[in-house]
Formats: sequence, C-alpha cells, structure tokens
Amino acid sequence: MNKKLSVTLLGTGCPRPSLYRSGPSQVVHVGDELFLVDCGDGTTSQLLRANIDPGSVKKLLFTHLHTDHTLGYGQFVLGGWNFGRRALSVWGPSGLARLNDALFTDLYKQDIEYRLSLGRPSSGLWDIKVTEIEPGSIVQADSYRITAAEVKHSIYTVAYRFDFGEHSLVISGDTAYCPELVALARGADVLIQDCSLASSDQYRSGEAKTVWSSLREHHTSPRDAGRIAREAGVRKLVLTHFLPGVDTAAIARESAEEFASEIIIGEDLMTVLAGSTED
Repeated sequence: MNKKLSVTLLGTGCPRPSLYRSGPSQVVHVGDELFLVDCGDGTTSQLLRANIDPGSVKKLLFTHLHTDHTLGYGQFVLGGWNFGRRALSVWGPSGLARLNDALFTDLYKQDIEYRLSLGRPSSGLWDIKVTEIEPGSIVQADSYRITAAEVKHSIYTVAYRFDFGEHSLVISGDTAYCPELVALARGADVLIQDCSLASSDQYRSGEAKTVWSSLREHHTSPRDAGRIAREAGVRKLVLTHFLPGVDTAAIARESAEEFASEIIIGEDLMTVLAGSTED
C-alpha cells in the first residue's frame, strides 16, 4: 500500500486566462486514493499531463462554486466517463446539486443520450453522488479523515484538511486572512494557500485598480499568507491562485517576512510531499 500524502498542483491560475497557469485545481494523493479539489478550466487535460488517468479520479471536492473553480467540471465528468469511470462522488457547498443537475440532466442531456445510444452504460453520469456539506468532518475512513472549515470569501467557501497517518495537508480555497483557516491548518505539514493579492502590473491602473482594491476583502496577500502559515505552525507553505504577470521572487520575499520556514511558489504540475507514514 502507498503510504504517502502529497498534492499535485494541476492549475495555479485565476479567473484571468493564462498560457502558463491553468484554472484552479489540485489532486491530493492519500495513499492509493485520489481526491480532486476544485475543477477549473483545463483540469482534465492537466490530469493527463500529470500522467493521471482522469477515469481513475472518483472523488471530487469543491471549495466553492465560482466559475474559475468549476468550469472544468463538465469535461472532467464526461472525459473521465469516456476513460471508463463508472462511479463518482462529489462534495461541495450548497448549490452543487443544482449545478450538477443543470449540466447533466438539462444542458447536456441530449448529448449524453446520444452517447448512451452507442452502447456505453449510464453509470458515472446520471448517478453521481452529490453531497452538499457544512463545516466539520466530511469523509472518515480507517486510514484518513477530511475536514472542512468555512473561510472568508465573497460566497460560502470551505477549506479542506486531509489527515493521513501522522501527516496532514490543508487547501485554503479562496480566502482572506481568517482565524478559522489558522485553526484548521494548525500543525499541518503543508498549507496550499490562495495568494491572489500578489502584486501584478495588470492591476495598477484604471478599472483593474478598482477591482484590486475590492479583492482585498476576499483574497490573501503574500504577507498574510505567511502570517497564516506562521500562526498555524505549518511546515511548508505553498502559494497558488496567481494573477498573470506576478513577480514570484517578490512574492517569496514578502511571505518570508512573516514565515521563516519553507515557502514554495506553486507551478502547474508540481507535486509536493506532505509526508509518508514510513517516515
């Protein structure tokens, strides 16, 4: 049995499209199980680039339902089904069931009916197990636990903590600084942290400058990301959710003013190890 806990960053970008950063998504490896967290634009292609069969990913958790975190859902479901996946469980905030039904029993219904007429089974498409969650323990197994906590964003959003053996990994989702995230991440080996407020030349003037000011209530700066990591006592801080054109060296320096341990600038297809139960 694989005894490692790790995360592969599939997309480290934001709503503004980029040739270099795909839409927000990551896959958490919990031993031999895979959990996709968020499903931004390009997620299925990124799974293939990471040498992960989309059909092998049977569990998906959404932090929230903004478009940049959900636009890849339709392709992930249909693409994985085409690769042979016949069961899928999805967790996320209220509204997830409506999104799922709108896509697969309404908008894509005729498309799916055609594909079924070719001889494929409907399992994995019209029987997706959708669970709308509240904060607390949401998945409990013999060897691992997944816990959700509400964080501070413009809509209801949760962060997730994965505990496996002696090791733990936290994915912040989109959030400003908040004590709830600090509490959830307490003592974690790895914190994957929203860093959308990293400085970018594209947000220094005009309409974009006004948007930038508003985003301060809903996202995290490099300094605040470091503060969260320091207060939570995590071992590694991995920064993600970047705007195009950010200065990654400046991001690392700003975060290091608050956090003295390891800081990693997330890049698409990077894998970060939280630990192994054989450590």
